[in-house]
Amino acid sequence: MEQSWFPTHLRVTVIGARNLRAKGKDGLNDCYTVIRLGSDKYMTSVQSGTLSPEWKEECTLQLPLVLDNSDRWTLHLTVKHNNSRLPVDAFLGHVALPIAHLYEDKSRRRSE
Repeated sequence: MEQSWFPTHLRVTVIGARNLRAKGKDGLNDCYTVIRLGSDKYMTSVQSGTLSPEWKEECTLQLPLVLDNSDRWTLHLTVKHNNSRLPVDAFLGHVALPIAHLYEDKSRRRSE
């Protein structure tokens, strides 16, 4: 009998971004990325004075206990410009990646 396997965590590596629109007064950005999965959230360090930041930062997020296709199983990455003059940072971009299908695809290795 094959033992049932269910993932508990997702390891994410934020490598970088390219050709972002300038939001800073000097024509550059002070960028960071917010990584969110369900209620878990991680923020990268701020990369100053660039339109193509490189982070190469890794985080581990806990997966929701119930496998469904809701937003809880969608990985959100939002890039922002750290604006020290205003209370709200400027939006630079967002991507949403549904990850439930990664678990459901049995042809993939468990560590992939």
